[in-house]
Amino acid sequence: MIDIRAILVNLVKTATNLNCYYLCPPKEATFPCIVYNEVSNSDYAVVLNNEYASIAYTFTVYAVDPVDIFAITKTIDEELKGAGYIKDYTSPDMYSDGYYSKTLRFKAIVNHKGDIYNN
Repeated sequence: MIDIRAILVNLVKTATNLNCYYLCPPKEATFPCIVYNEVSNSDYAVVLNNEYASIAYTFTVYAVDPVDIFAITKTIDEELKGAGYIKDYTSPDMYSDGYYSKTLRFKAIVNHKGDIYNN
């Protein structure tokens, strides 16, 4: 199992300049914000003593203004695709409890350093 959460969260935080939270925003969160979650982490291969895993993460953007959702998800999309991750899911626009949200899921085959191998 390979843990690249810090690498991904840093990419997203740097690109958006927003707070990123694991699983759900805390009560004291300010909006807009981003929530991330690892949804898959499976062994893929070992090549020259270098372990690779197939990983997938979701990033959900929460905002009070729906206009923010598009701008922020576009920034995340450009940043992670530019880094080599593959987007394989985008949720419909959602609204609940006064907040708009949209989820993006990205996947890649990576080693423990975050180097990406996508065939």
